[in-house]
Amino acid sequence: MGRGGKEGNNAFAYDINEKDEDDYDRLMYIVDRILENEEADPEFLDILELKVPNFSNLFHDRVAIAVRSGNYKIAGHIIKKLFESSGYGYNQLHSEVLNCK
Repeated sequence: MGRGGKEGNNAFAYDINEKDEDDYDRLMYIVDRILENEEADPEFLDILELKVPNFSNLFHDRVAIAVRSGNYKIAGHIIKKLFESSGYGYNQLHSEVLNCK
């Protein structure tokens, strides 16, 4: 009997260091569900931001999802963080309106 492929057991670990393209899709699915959920706590985003590299970069073009869903608490939290970091086209007024100040 032949051994099969030349890689042997190494075939199981062939793509272990490659980035899975589905990871990004799964993460975006989770982000969208958070933005659509009115009961989501903004602190949950802070926890994810600590655990997932570049997590805050996923939100700058998705704030509209939270606003359309009526999730002003999450939208205000995101805009406040974006404004504090580099603006992303938002200003203090956006933050105040969404945070009802």
